[in-house]
Amino acid sequence: MAYKHLFVDSDVLLDLALLREPFYPYIQLLLHEGEKQNVKLSTSGLIIANMNYILSKQLGAVRAREALKALRALVNVLSLDGEIIDLALTKAISPILKTRSNTILPEETIAMPSSPEI
Repeated sequence: MAYKHLFVDSDVLLDLALLREPFYPYIQLLLHEGEKQNVKLSTSGLIIANMNYILSKQLGAVRAREALKALRALVNVLSLDGEIIDLALTKAISPILKTRSNTILPEETIAMPSSPEI
């Protein structure tokens, strides 16, 4: 894989948790790469909270919690608190932050597309 650190959004994680076709097999491959430590997979706490809400509605609270526990073992949850936001807002765009496709992301992180290109 070309990238070492991927940010995985809620669409991708929901495709995994809900076994949604045709994307599920591609996400399995991505997770396999993460398990082999060929790539580091990360998401945000807000995405986990939103997934809990959506999965609880679709699967029930107990199954949603089980799915999120399993997911948590595979995906790093990035912290984003007031201190980090303040730091980002007071610094000019630097090697720490870099613009890619009109989005500010850590230099080694890219946004994972929600659907594979076939």
